[in-house]
Amino acid sequence: HSKIVLVDMSFTFGDLGVMFDSAPKYSLTDAVVEGAIDESKLRSIMVSHETGLHILNVAASPEVGEEVTRQHVVELMGVLTTMFDYVIVDVGRQLDDRTVEVLELSDQIMLICELDIPTVRNTVCFTSLMERLKIDRDKTHLVINRYHKKSRLSFDDVETLVGRKVFWSIPNDFLPMSVGIDRGVPAVQDAPKSKVAKSYLDLADRIH
Repeated sequence: HSKIVLVDMSFTFGDLGVMFDSAPKYSLTDAVVEGAIDESKLRSIMVSHETGLHILNVAASPEVGEEVTRQHVVELMGVLTTMFDYVIVDVGRQLDDRTVEVLELSDQIMLICELDIPTVRNTVCFTSLMERLKIDRDKTHLVINRYHKKSRLSFDDVETLVGRKVFWSIPNDFLPMSVGIDRGVPAVQDAPKSKVAKSYLDLADRIH
């Protein structure tokens, strides 16, 4: 089995741990000793999920989030890549020097979009900003979330507006997703035969 860590890079209110019924109690700053990240302390503040996944919360509160620096993030990514086979980071919607650093260091970036005008507009803004920052275009993949055939916009519409091909689409399989979130159990565990679970597993295979 691959060793995988999921990093919640929300500097305000992260909720990835809650979705796994494993809300982290500690922040990245708890693993900093004399200005540097201590690997043993970093391991101790991670939450281990029954699936084998590890979850790391960068900030347990907005106040703590302000203490996390760009250098902390750079060092964290370096340490995690020596500890795990896959480091998956949710940077949310924020874009500052810390999250830009993560995007630059990443091997692949999943740009999540839904087929509605406001989200597509935001995606266009985000991609143009990434281009101005000279983040490698080839490693950025467009993923359509909550896809259903009756959407007002088509893949062609989005591809034209965003200027990128759709890499993957995740179906709008509402019930297993909402039930899984409420239970704190991923849909791939709670409803492994659902359309959304199959889509996530196939996406993981494609990324791998």
